Amino acid sequence: MRKKENKKNLTRRYEMITLEQSATICAASEGEVKGLIIVAATTGQRIQNIIAIRGEDVDLPGGFFRFHRGIAGRAFPVPIAPQAREWTEQHAFLDTGK
Repeated sequence: MRKKENKKNLTRRYEMITLEQSATICAASEGEVKGLIIVAATTGQRIQNIIAIRGEDVDLPGGFFRFHRGIAGRAFPVPIAPQAREWTEQHAFLDTGK
């Protein structure tokens, strides 16, 4: 997302990047950064939420990531897209707890 400033009332609004822009950024990225971009683009989650994922929050057999929200940390499942699954399976450093 990019911030755009509205000059009339000085409030900020966010402009989402397109899938094409996301693909271009992803193609130019490597390693963990590429994984962050793929997961962000396919889940709609914020980078801070993705970084907070632990091994037990990744359920490859079940096909979902478990994100936590709020102070109570309530978990909610988000389906793993094929692109995110492929990247996750290729990176052994991610301990999925399985």
